[in-house]
Amino acid sequence: SSEVFEHVFNLEELLEEIHRVIKKGGQMGFTCPFIWDIHEEPYDYARYTPHALEYLMNKKGFEVVKIKKSSNHLETIFQTITSYFYLYVLPKNKYLRLILVPIFIAPLNISGILLGKIFKDSGNF
Repeated sequence: SSEVFEHVFNLEELLEEIHRVIKKGGQMGFTCPFIWDIHEEPYDYARYTPHALEYLMNKKGFEVVKIKKSSNHLETIFQTITSYFYLYVLPKNKYLRLILVPIFIAPLNISGILLGKIFKDSGNF
């Protein structure tokens, strides 16, 4: 499941159903955002901490094998800035965007990734 859980109002019911139908010994992988703009309105309901996800998974009978955060402070800050530029600064013309995204957006995201590797943090963002 990729970037879906935040759109499910009754996540506990969904997890019960997944647990019911998953093959014995099967595994489930999923991603969900913690810091991101409100999207797919009005169906953007929740942001979950790793602790909440682990609690919900255990409560519904899953064994949590691994929880991994996908970015750090700098990567998230740069991604948020590029999202702002993409949504509110770049022209809406799709052809201009094809030209401008590699010129402006990609370098900002790459800079965030590189700076995130150089300046380590707690990994708790």
